[in-house]
Amino acid sequence: MKENVICEKCGSVMGPIVPDKPVGSIGMECPKCGWGWATTYIEPKYEDETVYKVVLDRGSDATKENIKVIASIMNCNYLRAKEVIADAGFILAEGKAAEIEESTRLLLRSSIKYYIEPEWPY
Repeated sequence: MKENVICEKCGSVMGPIVPDKPVGSIGMECPKCGWGWATTYIEPKYEDETVYKVVLDRGSDATKENIKVIASIMNCNYLRAKEVIADAGFILAEGKAAEIEESTRLLLRSSIKYYIEPEWPY
């Protein structure tokens, strides 16, 4: 059960300040007197400067769904993606953690075998 945060100035129940993006300020504000506090929280993946490589591993089936996933990640056409799926060791995506996060989500939902170098902490 969530505990209410009480305003230090007037004793009212405070409400959250909800950020528009996953990176930014969060805090509480009193609806009665306007007093509040804020802090900045940035998810570690947005500060991670490491360049990661998403690499195709051996043994992925060239199913229609897998080819579509590869085409989406590489932003290429179906025929190019079909060629790539047979090429173990091919780099599907490269970039900082925040840049390749969507690629990893797509791959997790597929049956494509892949690995990330260096080790993916997220």
